[in-house]
Amino acid sequence: MRRLNIYVALLSLLLILTACSIFIADANEGSLKVTSDPASHYDVSMKSDIEEFEKYHITIHYPQTPNDQIDQVIIDYVNQKKDVFKKRSYKVVLNSEEQSVHELHIDYDIVYQDEKVFVVEFIETTDIGQKQADVSRTVMNFDKSSGKRLDLKNLFKKGTNYKKALLQETKEKLGKQSETDSSISFENIALSGDSLLVYLTGEEQKRWNTSTSKVSIDKQVLKDILVPEYAQVVVQTQEENKAEASFPKIEKSDQSPERVEGKKVALTFDNGPHPKRTPLILDVLEKYDANATFFMIGKRVKHFPETAREVVKQGHMVGNHTWTHPGFERLSDSQQKAQLDKTRDLIQEVMGVNTNLVRLPFEGKLPEAFRDRYEVVPWTINTTEDWNLTNASEIANAVISNVEDGSIIVLSSLHSVTPEALDIILDELTAQGYSFVPVSTLQK
Repeated sequence: MRRLNIYVALLSLLLILTACSIFIADANEGSLKVTSDPASHYDVSMKSDIEEFEKYHITIHYPQTPNDQIDQVIIDYVNQKKDVFKKRSYKVVLNSEEQSVHELHIDYDIVYQDEKVFVVEFIETTDIGQKQADVSRTVMNFDKSSGKRLDLKNLFKKGTNYKKALLQETKEKLGKQSETDSSISFENIALSGDSLLVYLTGEEQKRWNTSTSKVSIDKQVLKDILVPEYAQVVVQTQEENKAEASFPKIEKSDQSPERVEGKKVALTFDNGPHPKRTPLILDVLEKYDANATFFMIGKRVKHFPETAREVVKQGHMVGNHTWTHPGFERLSDSQQKAQLDKTRDLIQEVMGVNTNLVRLPFEGKLPEAFRDRYEVVPWTINTTEDWNLTNASEIANAVISNVEDGSIIVLSSLHSVTPEALDIILDELTAQGYSFVPVSTLQK
């Protein structure tokens, strides 16, 4: 009898636990809202790939995440874009007398991320000597758990006519319900916290007679056809919406040292800051008591503010190298202004330095409209123009064999061998009696 009572008690407990599980499952099934966990958000770094050759220029910025699978997909995309551009550029050069320098410029923005997905948008600008540069977009949605890139068939349930549903919702958002003969490729879509973003190509905008490039469709509308894990409406926490960091004032050395007598050169570093190489460069400069000027890309300052601040803390000068390192001449007046002003303002915010020194990418010329606010810094020895210089000794020799009193030397903050090359250069030029001064000293 005692065994029977124990059995009944255990059975009752099991039934209670099962009922609770069913209740919890039902409650979760009926709720589409979840709260994003900020601890699962990627701390995204930035990689810049810059090449300068006689026939073409390449600038590509792309994110780096803690997920190796995601990073590899992005790297493959970058290499594929470079390969296609170089082939197109070479073909045009062979079949045309056009002598303009071709350019590939790719920039990115993180569209969205939560504990499940990571979404990045790339904007690709290709100029191969045509009347107008080609501008296109690539949006990548990634599943964080697998590192897999998600396309439409991964986001929507099998057997559903999701393209028809997306087209209907997009038409409604555009106010084009009467249109029946226009389609959308849905080549680029992006998951967001509470919506699905549909990007229109330039051709689609023309076809639909709209200036709208992006349409937002509520997930609630699509919940019956979206895969459940991607249909959830994610509510961001306060940690994710926190304000931008504020930067305390830097206790720095005077950036205008006393006049130096004797032979002088100015060392300048373009394209930084770099979180690993810039500190190594600073160590070499300190070793030789050398002063330098760093021309920084605004978007890289945004990603690596503490590295940028360390440059100023150690008494070096900083200058403006635009926000994303584009070919300046192909930009509109408003785009040129944004590239310069946005970088200047961030340098002031992060480093407390109000600089008017500018070096434009790829030997760009400063338009007349900006010459009252910015001062272009030239050079006499530029090691970044020849990417065939691949090792430290070659770079150092290119400088040492051409240096003279008053030289302004350009080195790349991104090149892996720059710290080693700098050590060779400073060792030899110190022995030759040179001093190393801020570039402003030579411009006086």
